[in-house]
Amino acid sequence: YWNGVTLEVMHAVRRLREDGLEAYFTIDAGPHVKVVCRAADASAIAEALGGVPGVRRLIHAEPGEGARLVEATGCAFEPAPPASWS
Repeated sequence: YWNGVTLEVMHAVRRLREDGLEAYFTIDAGPHVKVVCRAADASAIAEALGGVPGVRRLIHAEPGEGARLVEATGCAFEPAPPASWS
């Protein structure tokens, strides 16, 4: 499902990397390109990619806080632990 804009964004990311910005792309089955970069470079990368003809929208996202244990209080469904845990 890639299209011409998909390829242009991929090429633009490679050029940004050649220019010294740490930017790497990843793609799933569709035409949408995800770019992973350092927070310090995000604005410059967004500006460059926003100038690629055909790019309709840029979405800025950051990593979440990661895996953690949470207290399971007030849950509507609390599965029983496996029998092997008894």
